[in-house]
Amino acid sequence: MRHIKRILVAVKNPEANWSAAIVKATQLARASGAHLELFFAADASGDSEQCLSYTQMLERLASQVRDHGVSVSIATNRGHPPHESILRQADSTRADLIVTDCHGGLPFAPALLQLTDWELARLSPIPVLMVKRQRPYHRPKILAAGRSTIE
Repeated sequence: MRHIKRILVAVKNPEANWSAAIVKATQLARASGAHLELFFAADASGDSEQCLSYTQMLERLASQVRDHGVSVSIATNRGHPPHESILRQADSTRADLIVTDCHGGLPFAPALLQLTDWELARLSPIPVLMVKRQRPYHRPKILAAGRSTIE
């Protein structure tokens, strides 16, 4: 297994104060010395002012990550569908891992995952970690299947 140097966090809601994906990615980055990138795939129909607002929200989240001693950058991009924007960003930044929040259903029932989650897990050439809980890792149990990882 190669060393994780860059982690892309696919932020689902930049307006939230914190998310399970950001918590876990921050913990992983801090433990591995990896750089974190917070990324939001904005709706393609949004305007420039809305993208600026998302950037400001991501910067607020990044500031919280920096408080934990982790190197972090932010990016937002308009595009549709979101999973393709996330995969393009991961490729352009040479991410070693994508971390995202998992919503809905059982983690092993693809029909119950949101479409973006399922498409990321299905199409990503790099590992994808889908996170449900914010609790920090303590003796984590992680299932690796194919090219993606579902917690």
